Amino acid sequence: DPCLKKGDVLLMHGFTWHEARPNLGETDRCGLYMKFHARSSPPACGPTIYPTAVHHFVRDEAKHLVRHHRGDGRFAAVRDRPVGGVDEARLVIEDSLGNVLVLDDGADRWALPRFLAAEDETASILDTCNVMGSVLTQAREQLGLVLPWLSWLVDLAGPSPQEEGGEWRCRVYAHRLLGPGPEAVAKGRGAPKHRWVSATELDQSELAGQLECGGAERRWLRMWQEEQDEEGRTVTRSFGLPTTDVKHFRYNGNGNPQGTYPIGVFDSDGLPPQPPSMSEAR
Repeated sequence: DPCLKKGDVLLMHGFTWHEARPNLGETDRCGLYMKFHARSSPPACGPTIYPTAVHHFVRDEAKHLVRHHRGDGRFAAVRDRPVGGVDEARLVIEDSLGNVLVLDDGADRWALPRFLAAEDETASILDTCNVMGSVLTQAREQLGLVLPWLSWLVDLAGPSPQEEGGEWRCRVYAHRLLGPGPEAVAKGRGAPKHRWVSATELDQSELAGQLECGGAERRWLRMWQEEQDEEGRTVTRSFGLPTTDVKHFRYNGNGNPQGTYPIGVFDSDGLPPQPPSMSEAR
């Protein structure tokens, strides 16, 4: 508890777990907060997508600050419902042995798991562009994998394959399992044809022309395993959660007793373990 008083300013590292305590006074409480992240510390949920008009407006030396943008009206906003601008997602799912999951795409090629992306209907403007909830739900239903978190790697952008003049964006996330790669089992449909392959086997598939994205999969795996960005610069990655899961991490707001809580530990349902009871806390 930093014991902030009216007019105080707190400077805090972005990876510090924090939560505002409830307002117990009789008047409104307001504050201003600003978040900055370096290129070496990308947001785990993925970057905010801005209007292309903003990218064009800023000076050339500042355009890198608005790198992720769309010009078709689909950018971070709330218009009756949240709009974010992410159409699809691909997953780099790595097991504890360093192998990655690939699926048979039906055209004699192997592909990373790929899902349609959707915004959380309850998301506020600060939560738009976080499509993890929709992606993790499909991963559970189509692969039988409970993935409690994801970490953003890169966005792919291009023309829409369905709409002439439209735009398309795919967000690539990664996750590391705690054990060897399990059998993937789709809900009610059995196991899809799949393999857990090493980086070397992925290289061999690339040389044989058997990868859907022509070898980009190997680059994304390298970015994840070696903690690098697209240009090979070192980055610090963290894990992100669906906005619907944030409520499970509200220790003060949920009225939990004071105590020591593990962070980054999840149960079989992909949720953080229940806090100790009041007696255990004592």
